[in-house]
Amino acid sequence: MKFTKIALASLVLGGSLLLSACGGGGSSAVPLVASSDTVIGINPTSGAAVVQAVLDKSFGFPGGVPAFGTSGATSLTLSGSGSSPSFAIGSGTNSATGAMTYGSCIFTMAVSTFVAPHPLAVGGKVTVTPCTLSVATAGQAADGSSSAANVTLILGNAQ
Repeated sequence: MKFTKIALASLVLGGSLLLSACGGGGSSAVPLVASSDTVIGINPTSGAAVVQAVLDKSFGFPGGVPAFGTSGATSLTLSGSGSSPSFAIGSGTNSATGAMTYGSCIFTMAVSTFVAPHPLAVGGKVTVTPCTLSVATAGQAADGSSSAANVTLILGNAQ
């Protein structure tokens, strides 16, 4: 029995020495990275904050935006403030401007060169669902630091 107590004490002491010899000076933890892009819905709750981040940036849709009734290259720029943004849409030789509200993205035409009954004609109101921003975060460090990333505006199935 005495031998067992001594052997046990030796194992505990030896294990303690071994662990202390290992130190603790570094971490072998693998850095966290985002596994996919971040998609943010634009809606009444998030709209003001999300849109504020992309004001005065132009988004291009080479194949048009079906919800806008465009099939050729179409551009969209949001301006003003996140809480009450205005927009400018251009396609071909036509353009439309107005106010944007949230409930997805709702565009109300105030001034337009599109001719009625086109959806972008004066007085037209176009609701685009889904309306999201996709931020290229895949492969970026997920450590709380900031970095530049490409942003894509998705209007319905147009991006």
